[in-house]
Order: sequence, then structure tokens, then C-alpha cells
Amino acid sequence: MMPDQWMTAFPAMFSLSRLSARRSDWNLQAMKISRVTQSGNAVNVAVSPDGRYVVYVLREGEKQSLNVRQVVTGSDVPILPPDEIGIYKGVQLVAGARR
Repeated sequence: MMPDQWMTAFPAMFSLSRLSARRSDWNLQAMKISRVTQSGNAVNVAVSPDGRYVVYVLREGEKQSLNVRQVVTGSDVPILPPDEIGIYKGVQLVAGARR
């Protein structure tokens, strides 16, 4: 695994391990693992507590954008466009957040 791929995979694995620690009824044998992007340019990934959404930062050259994927449909929604000065770290989704 290339360093860029490892950095992409680690946050997702960490998020899943934190979620699974809270849910003892998860069926890990039925869990499906898939790529966040085809380009390998996702640098931060977080999974919503209910598993319905994945938020990720996409690195595009020197710029970064913030995106959300709806897991059931596989559709991606850009939240913040690529920005020359924006660097997004510590992406997290919180249950019950209103903003």
C-alpha cells in the first residue's frame, strides 16, 4: 500500500473501529469496504455515527475540497469547493448536530 493510500485508509479504519466499539451488534462479515475516491486523493475521512454518510477531504493539487457521500445511493455532494487557503483537518460527523 502506498503512503497516500495508507493515509486515506487509516482515518476510515479508525472511524469504523470507533463505531464498532459502540455497537456490539455489527455484523462484520457482512460489512462492505469500498474506495472513497478512484483517484486516491482523499486525505481525511469520517463516517457518520449511523453509517449513512461519509465526509471526506479531497486534495486537488494544492487545494482541498470538503465532500459528503450518501452511502446508500453512492452520490457525492460537494460542501466546500477547492480553496487555495483552506486545509481541513480532523473531519468528524457528530450525531444529533443541527449545524
